[in-house]
Amino acid sequence: MSFPQTINHNDFTLKAATDISKAQEFATIVAENQYEFRFLPHTSKISTLEKAIAEIEGFKNMWANNGSMFFYFIFDNSDKIVGSVGIKIKDEGHTAEGCYWLNKTETGKGYVTKAIKLLEQAVFDAGYHRFEILCNVDNKASVRVPERLNYHLDGNWRGIDYLFEQYHDVLVFSKLKTDK
Repeated sequence: MSFPQTINHNDFTLKAATDISKAQEFATIVAENQYEFRFLPHTSKISTLEKAIAEIEGFKNMWANNGSMFFYFIFDNSDKIVGSVGIKIKDEGHTAEGCYWLNKTETGKGYVTKAIKLLEQAVFDAGYHRFEILCNVDNKASVRVPERLNYHLDGNWRGIDYLFEQYHDVLVFSKLKTDK
């Protein structure tokens, strides 16, 4: 299964997160958003240049080998990273999951909502039947994205996410190719 390396929108561009020259910018955003990224335990650890380079190298490898994850940086029209979105393959040919983060300085501009809409289309164009979004119930900003895009709330996975030394619920949203 392959996805386009670049997806254009009038307001921004999604580019495969494979450019090492963007590692410092990536690390700086993560370091500056530690509180906002508290629901993203993996991403929040990528706050040094070395860790950002290793992460981008991993992204490059997944793209090159048609792996199970495809990450994009969201670039504004001045070629600055404002966020990231990704596709995780859960069940080849059937289910993919969307994920995202946004720099706190860029909230309220519609980047993530529009970017997820583009990924949703790419997933369905690639032949997948279902696109899911999982959100920690306490991450209100994240929950608003699938709600805005009219995803179906499939349920609440109680106590499945362990963060901050306690268990949290995760909401599961989905859209089917036939829901379009």
